[in-house]
Amino acid sequence: MKTLLSVVALATLPGPIVLGQGPLEPAGPPGPTQHSLEEIWNRIGGLEETVQLQQEQLLLLRRHNAALLEASGAVIPWRVTTVASGAGNHVSLAFDPGGWPAIAYHHPAAQELRIASAGAGGWTVDTIDTDGDVGKHCSLAFSPPGTPAIAYFDEGDDDLMFASPDGTAWSTTPVETAGDVGRDCDLAFTPAGRPAIAYVDTGDAELHYAEWDGATWQLAVVAPLDTSGGQPSLAFSPDGTPAIAYQDGEYHVDGPIIHYATRSSMTWSSAPVEPASPDPGDEYKSPSLAFSAAGEPAIAMDHYLFNGAMKFAIRQSGSWQFSTFHGAGDWGFEPSLAFSPLGTPTVAFNYFPDDPTQVPVGFASRDGGSWNVEPVETLDVSLPGLSCSHAYSPAGEAAAAYSVGGELRFAIRTPFASP
Repeated sequence: MKTLLSVVALATLPGPIVLGQGPLEPAGPPGPTQHSLEEIWNRIGGLEETVQLQQEQLLLLRRHNAALLEASGAVIPWRVTTVASGAGNHVSLAFDPGGWPAIAYHHPAAQELRIASAGAGGWTVDTIDTDGDVGKHCSLAFSPPGTPAIAYFDEGDDDLMFASPDGTAWSTTPVETAGDVGRDCDLAFTPAGRPAIAYVDTGDAELHYAEWDGATWQLAVVAPLDTSGGQPSLAFSPDGTPAIAYQDGEYHVDGPIIHYATRSSMTWSSAPVEPASPDPGDEYKSPSLAFSAAGEPAIAMDHYLFNGAMKFAIRQSGSWQFSTFHGAGDWGFEPSLAFSPLGTPTVAFNYFPDDPTQVPVGFASRDGGSWNVEPVETLDVSLPGLSCSHAYSPAGEAAAAYSVGGELRFAIRTPFASP
């Protein structure tokens, strides 16, 4: 009887029943162990590898498709997107290894350097530098692992600047500060993945080259310049040799204008590109340099005499071979040259403001011995394209970035909706 009364008394007590081993409530889910955390981490890593592999396969398929379309001669439309407002006449386009485009540009009203980047959620704009009037002559490139970098001119201090992300934020550092340096800068990465910049020393009238050695910027003088010279275009040959096409002078009265410089054993040498002109008023400007898959240097450039034309030169068998890809009056300028995946030279270029066809940007491609020219965009009013920058996506699609009426535009030549 005593035992039964004890059980009944216990059953009527409020709260949980507590015995010697502790409460009889559930202890909850077991805490994570080192082994379980490692398993989760490994699964995430496996998923990331799978996603990366799928993205690479998708890029290969798009590249193959782009090559097939180019070989077929099919008409491929341009898809034009307005990215941002407030862009001026300094624009630079590049693609990251995953195929997303980015555009560095100068905002003239705010006097800032900005970058617009595309992603799965669309375009986003970030401000890189606001210290004075910064961002003119900007040049964007991605390192082989995919880190963006920008060379640009600080007009307030007359310095050459370099910007790159440092963790989650952008870091800006001076490259050269002695005198008036940094205009017309052009950035490219060496095959070893180190940034290099060609630019103008306006004060000393010299073409300079800077290359990061892992600890500091190594500076070199490439060639003297006429006071109206500059506009260097930097590229690396397939064997890793740095090369620069640049303008030395303005008219043929002072001799050849477009020069090509290369470095051998740390020593720079240069030679003229265009042939001797019978007219001292002959004028060449705005060279854009690229290498073919065979390692042949090629240059697109403006050419003015009695009317305007756009010229293409490629060095074959030791001499420069010239052709004209646009000659409809004095209205084509600032070409940007690239080679397609099939090795076709292509040029995006701006039209002169008086162009009656209301086409701000043109695109030229060579088919055998002839050139085809098409509009990238047609407007309702006649507005000039400014600072056109041309590149190919990793998928092999031609693209261009430019400014029209203060709006930053991105155009890509593809039959499919893409960034």
